[in-house]
Amino acid sequence: MQTILVSDCKKLLVKVYVIGYPECGESIIMLFIDGNNDTVVYSVVIDSYKLNDGTFKTKDILVSNNVSYVNLLCWTHPDMDHTKGIDNIVANFCNKNSSIWIPIYMNGLDTDPITYNGNDKKIIKNLFSNNNRLNKCVKPVSACRNQIGNIHKITFSDSLNRNLLAEFNVLSPMSDYLVEKIIRNKTIGKNDLSICIMVKVGPYKFDFCSDIEDITINYMAGEVFEYPLFLKIPHHSSMSSKSFFDKLNNDSQSVGCTTTYLSQGLPHREIIERYKTKYMHLHSTGFGQQNSCCNYGIIEYYCDLFEKREIRIRCHGNAYKL
Repeated sequence: MQTILVSDCKKLLVKVYVIGYPECGESIIMLFIDGNNDTVVYSVVIDSYKLNDGTFKTKDILVSNNVSYVNLLCWTHPDMDHTKGIDNIVANFCNKNSSIWIPIYMNGLDTDPITYNGNDKKIIKNLFSNNNRLNKCVKPVSACRNQIGNIHKITFSDSLNRNLLAEFNVLSPMSDYLVEKIIRNKTIGKNDLSICIMVKVGPYKFDFCSDIEDITINYMAGEVFEYPLFLKIPHHSSMSSKSFFDKLNNDSQSVGCTTTYLSQGLPHREIIERYKTKYMHLHSTGFGQQNSCCNYGIIEYYCDLFEKREIRIRCHGNAYKL
């Protein structure tokens, strides 16, 4: 278990940025910050997207927070809207000491049971080049039905010998379900591979659900649905992931958000209306306005969990409260 020294555990802050683009594309950044000196002590990037015009808000946010090194990079699955620019993140922010998570069976080989986009195999090959004999940087991850998979733990420790534990729990993809599909010669969809991560910081839970759909959701460990403080709604709030809402318990302090996929008509209006019955603080990265000069939406969550016990939310670009 990694130990990270901070000046005061009670002043540890968590920032979450949910980045989305109107047509499609999403990325999430989670930063752990020493509140006494405003220094990022641990950084997480989940997925990446970069527009053809060069707009790359994931990189911009890392630079603006003085992050030169990403501790944990998770590429949830090889759909284009979660992938573009991820090779740039690896090249500029990762090294052999980074942890890089990819789904099981995503090896970049012709024999893999999935269909890749044009540049995916090259990206995966470059990821594995960070491995060496003593240090395996790239970690294929998975879980089994009703179980928690790979667990990554960090302890934040201060001079008063106070400790704060952060756990990164993998809840999908389901390796046993994927094996069954392979044995039966059934196609594995890219969303079947989606990595769902539950991050526990002390008593608080953050659910990052990627593009998991109902068959995966119905196999997942029940803990993920029990009172998450933060929820990134799965699969752009589509009808194919509606069972997450049915299983979810939350309280009035919880916050949730969705990204968009314009050509697919997502988020789905009915799903959003359901989530609005449970969340007072529900946001979208936005579709954009006809006359808007912004081609992105960012929802920024500033979480002071242990001193002020509050979450402040700011919307940038096209993002807005639902």
